[in-house]
Parts: sequence; C-alpha cells; structure tokens
Amino acid sequence: MERFHLDSQNAPEDRDNNRRSSFHDREITFVGTRVIQRVKTFNLRLLSNSSILAKGVSAFQSDLSVLSMVSTVMGVSDTSDPTFSYTTPSTARSQVESNNNPYPRFPDPFDDLDYALHMRKALDAVESWLYEQGFRCSFSARLPEGMANMVGSVVTRWRSFKPKKSESSSRTIIDLLGNLVQSQVVQSFSKREFPSENLARVEYVHSMYEHLISFLTVQGACVVHLPELLLNYEDYTCYVEQIQPFLKTTATKGKLDVMSEGVEKAAPAQMARILEKEAFGMISKQAWMDVILQIHKTLVLAKVTRASMKDSSRWKPALGTTTPVQSTVSSVVTLTSSADVQPPTHSTTTDHLDSNVYSQPERILLTWLSSHFKTQRERLWEDALPPRDVANFDRDLHDGLVLAAVTTVFCPYLTSVYFHDLYLDPQTPEQKYHNAVRLTDAWHSVVLGFTVKPEDIVRPCAVKLLMLTAYLYNALPSMYPKETILFSGHLTHEVTREIQLINPNGCKVGFTVRFIGDPQGMFSLAKPRQVIHVQGRNKGLVFIKYRTRRIAKVTATLVLCGSTLAPHFARNICFSLEGNSTELAVSASFNLEVPLYAPTDITLPVSPPYTGSAEYEVHVAENEPSPTG
Repeated sequence: MERFHLDSQNAPEDRDNNRRSSFHDREITFVGTRVIQRVKTFNLRLLSNSSILAKGVSAFQSDLSVLSMVSTVMGVSDTSDPTFSYTTPSTARSQVESNNNPYPRFPDPFDDLDYALHMRKALDAVESWLYEQGFRCSFSARLPEGMANMVGSVVTRWRSFKPKKSESSSRTIIDLLGNLVQSQVVQSFSKREFPSENLARVEYVHSMYEHLISFLTVQGACVVHLPELLLNYEDYTCYVEQIQPFLKTTATKGKLDVMSEGVEKAAPAQMARILEKEAFGMISKQAWMDVILQIHKTLVLAKVTRASMKDSSRWKPALGTTTPVQSTVSSVVTLTSSADVQPPTHSTTTDHLDSNVYSQPERILLTWLSSHFKTQRERLWEDALPPRDVANFDRDLHDGLVLAAVTTVFCPYLTSVYFHDLYLDPQTPEQKYHNAVRLTDAWHSVVLGFTVKPEDIVRPCAVKLLMLTAYLYNALPSMYPKETILFSGHLTHEVTREIQLINPNGCKVGFTVRFIGDPQGMFSLAKPRQVIHVQGRNKGLVFIKYRTRRIAKVTATLVLCGSTLAPHFARNICFSLEGNSTELAVSASFNLEVPLYAPTDITLPVSPPYTGSAEYEVHVAENEPSPTG
C-alpha cells in the first residue's frame, strides 16, 4: 500500500501572476452560488485569471462552477417548484470594504439576507470537510482562527515526517497539504528553521502564505487575496506597521529559497491603513474560505478526470459475480489507500461532457449521477420514478432520489433495509424529508466518512453537495461486496471463518466494523469489538462467527470502513456473508408407547438449544427434515 497521500501534481515552473495588483477605483464583487441551467448570451466564467483580478472578483467564484456568479449577475431564478426551498442569493451584493481594500468580506453575523444565509452554509460545509477529509478527523478548525495560527513545531516537523508526541495538537495549512499531496511538495514550504524573533517570524509566515498562493495558482487555482489577509490579527498589524513599509519591491520578494533570516529593509514607504479587528476578521474569514475551496478544487476535485471514468467499478459493479470462498482462511485482503485505483478500460459519454457551464470534474460527476439514476430507475423501480436529467448539485438532488439510486448501485444490501419505502414522486416537504432521513440513515449504517444531515439535502447548499458527490464518487465503489464468504454447519452450532488483512504501508490503519442485514445477530466477530486496527507492515486477522439458528439460508453483509479513523485512512472493504445449515443433528430421541387409535397427552422434556428466550415453531413430519426442504 502506498503512503496515504494523494499523488502530487507535478507543478510547472512558476508563471507570472497579478494577484497583488492594486485597486484604486471603487469595485463591486458579485458573489453567487446558483448553478444555472441556462446561460443567455455570455459566460462570465470564461474570464481569465487576470480578468478576474481586473474586475475584483472573489476567488470564491473562480472556475468552480457550483460557485458561479452568472445567475446572480443575470438574475436567473427558477421558482417553478414551490416546495423547493433554498438559500441562494437572489441579488448581487457589493462586498467592498473601501477604496483601499477591494477584497470581499464575509457577511456580518446578524445579516439575515439570502446571501448571508448561503455563505454561512458554505462555511459550515468547508469546516466540516476540513475536519473529516482535510485533517482526517484529527483536528477541528474554525475559520479563520483555527487556520491563521502557525507555530514552529508544526512547520518544521514535515522535514522528518515523524512528529513528536509532545508537539501541539493544532494543525495548519501545511498539515492539510501534507494529507492531500506528496511529502516532497510540503517540504518545499519549510526550507529553513522557524525563527524565534517576532518580526522574522511574522515575515516568515507571510512568505509561507505567499508561497502557498503561488503553489495553488500553478495548480490552476484562482486566489486573488493578499497573504497578509491569512495572518491572525496581531501578526497582521505587526506586518503592516513594522514590515510592509520597509520591504523592497523586487521581483524575488517573498520567495522562500532566497529569503534572508531577517527582514530586508529599504526607505520606509507610506503605511497602509490598518483595518479594524472586526472588519479584518470578516475579510480574513472570506479569504480563508476562498483558499480552502481552491485547495479542494485543485487537489481533490481535480482528481475526477476522464481517466478516472475508465474505472468500470464506478459505473457498473460486477453484479452477481462475487466469488464464493469456503475455507479456514476465507479471504486475504491487501489494504490500499483511498487514492490507489487501477482502472480497467471503460468509457461513458453524455451531453454533460460537452457543457461549457461546468468544469470538467463537475461534468463527470453529473454524468455519473445521471447514468446511475437512469439505470436504477429502470432496473430497481421499473420506471415508477419520473425521468430526470441531473444538471446541478442542488435542485436535482434535494429530494434524495438521485443519491439513493447511486447508493443502491454500490450498496444493494441497503435497498431492502432503508430504501423500500421511499416516496418516488415526493410532492411535499415532509415526503422529501422522509427520503432524506432514509438516505442519511443508510449512510450512517455503513459509517460513511462524510457527515450529512437530512437538512443538508432538502435545503441544499451546492458547495456541500458537490463535496459530497466527489466523495461518493471515490468511496462508494469500495463498498460493493466483491467476495462471498460461506458458512455451513449443524443447526445450533457455531462456524468461524477468518479474514486476513495485509497492510504493506508503514502507517497504522483502523476499520469500523458493521454487519448489515442481520437483525437476529447470527453473524458477529469472535472477539466483540467495533474497531479493528492493523499495524504498519503487518497482518491482521479478523475472525467472523456464525451461529446457525435457522434451517433456511441466511445472508448478510460485512462492511469494514477505513475512512473514519484518524490519522490514516484506507479504502473500505466489503464482503457478502452466507450461512447455511447442513445435516440436522438429533438432539434427543423418545420412544412412545400409546394405545392404538386413542388420543393420549404426553409431555416431552425438550431443552431449547439457545440460551435466550424465544418463540419456537413446532412442526411434525413423517420423514427427517433437510436444509433444502
């Protein structure tokens, strides 16, 4: 198993960017997130990086079409469905602090406009993704406070990649990049020791953020914020008052590889106006949210490529072709990280791939949703569902049916348990909420490593559901059972099978254990526990016990979820379990002597084979019963 880091994208040489261009004219920033289905005569998303800078557009809208500002500028609105409620901005808003600060600010806490409500939802989605996927359930960061503080131990530890136990539990943007890209990329952010002197430390952190913006820009991000907006307020005031006026305006300023230990000084320039703490907090919060969204776009969403579409497991699981195994060692599984995929050849095309409204990853995700919804509509629900072309990440997903259809493709064992009573044509908010509850309960049962509440579906935030869809695109294929483990034994007896997990990686990984479709508890672990750990470069044995309590065949599904236990994630593993009773052992024999043709009451001492109380059915047969009937 490879290290649990996504492959880094080989960055080309740094190219010039104008992100620090000054603005002197009053400028308006339009912020919107409505994914439109129709574009009139032009497409603002075709703006280049320099054009976006010239117009003062927030990086929040850049190229991530789900954050598109087009509908806001055009005033596009669709209210054909009165039951569909969402917090999408309906009017454009100016987010200009002053002529000296053209950068957008986050809405005030008491702002109750649609725009403000939507941005708070987007912020919640970003913070949730940071905790669960970015920091892998090891650190919960609130923006901007949780990300703006950088300490020396966190910066320098990426050189050896062996953090000491005594280090602070806090995490920074460098730890986030370390979980998403290769270690060599992260090492470039800490080429020298973290300074202890205050001014040098502030300048060092500022240069680190400047290097981060350059790195993201090379990867295709559009980040127009100044690095000082990512500092905490104390470091920001220190930088503006004591460092910025003395900086030389050279082409190489801010590069980590040429940065001196101290602060290079020149003749003092006019000091920029220092923002008030409250105003700076709102601007910094918006800046951090923009940066995190651009990280998701360039390092996570960008992994959804045309090459990934060739992985047939994401499009058509091998239904009914699981391999039965019946032996002492039932299965040997080599653990892999969530980024290890070797796709077989497969191709799928749809009109979404030719769209100029969405980015390529978004078009692929919409194609993936549409394809599976169409398949399940015909196969599972026999055309009882109205046809639908999934064209956005909010309106078309808000009744839960599309996401439920995709889930049943890869988790067919959830269909009879959670999806048997869905409203196939929901007309009221209550019916849609019911579908959302069933869907989230199903995901919770398999320990999906992405927290979603029913409210997130029925009142959708396109940012949240885009992140969710990208996660499902990678996670759901690993939840399809590709192997069947057979259990055969006498009635009332126990049968044990063994699964061997091999971890070739040096990192310890853990799995959360769930048995699905086994209400009577016939399948269990030999040692009752909910979590299984496998040490690095080691093997782990999982013993599954089956208690034969029924003559008829019993089926269940074992799900080992490896994407919820910090700090290292592994791909999920899923098995089908099948239990059968063989020869029926005789537990007791009775010789009865009764008069011919005379009814007689006889009491037989029968000892139940199970320890718990239960109701038993009594059947009388002239011949000895068999498991096949």
